[in-house]
Amino acid sequence: MKKAGVLQMISPGGSWLKMAGIKSGSVTNHIRVDCVGDALTLYANGKQVSNSYDHTFVGGDAGLVARSSRLEGGVEIQFDNFMVNKPIQP
Repeated sequence: MKKAGVLQMISPGGSWLKMAGIKSGSVTNHIRVDCVGDALTLYANGKQVSNSYDHTFVGGDAGLVARSSRLEGGVEIQFDNFMVNKPIQP
């Protein structure tokens, strides 16, 4: 998330995490993020892979960031069918 112009990690521990549900290789991953109230939940291929809470963000814009541990060539990341919907409050 970005606060006062500075990117901040909201993952548990505040660092990049390897997600067990992410498939590697030349395959498609389906990613969903639910941001409801102060709960932020990440799903990969239908399974919850991370959950975090942050009460300081009550609104804002949406975007995507991806990272690979590979430092040299061979990595291609594309996002397709990106949608933002208003959540249904519980």
